[in-house]
Amino acid sequence: MRNRVLQALTNALAPRPPGPQPQAQAIVVDRHFLQRAITVLALLKGTVQDIQQGLHLLFGVQYSVGHIRQTLQEVGNAAADDNTRLRVPLPVLAEADEIFQGRQPCLTVVDGRSFLVLHLAPEEARDSTTWG
Repeated sequence: MRNRVLQALTNALAPRPPGPQPQAQAIVVDRHFLQRAITVLALLKGTVQDIQQGLHLLFGVQYSVGHIRQTLQEVGNAAADDNTRLRVPLPVLAEADEIFQGRQPCLTVVDGRSFLVLHLAPEEARDSTTWG
């Protein structure tokens, strides 16, 4: 143990070139990284099977559909918790509009000052009753 500590100190205190050191280029593929990849892949296309295939092709790992769904549920719950803590400091200047996701209309309400998305909901119809 003494030799390992001595080697670690020697490496840490060895002279180095001045200035900022280059960033490491290695990617550590651990549980947290894979959880983040699942979340990002869901944003790109959205089906659980596509996420499963993407993880296999990109990282050589095989996750079950259930695990991917559970991960997305956990990340969604964490995002919902973060969203409940968000507060707009001034009265809201709400601006409503419709956007489309996969040819489905979505009602969007955004604060005009902070651009905070206050509401985003998929809807079946585009009529005045739905938006009202």
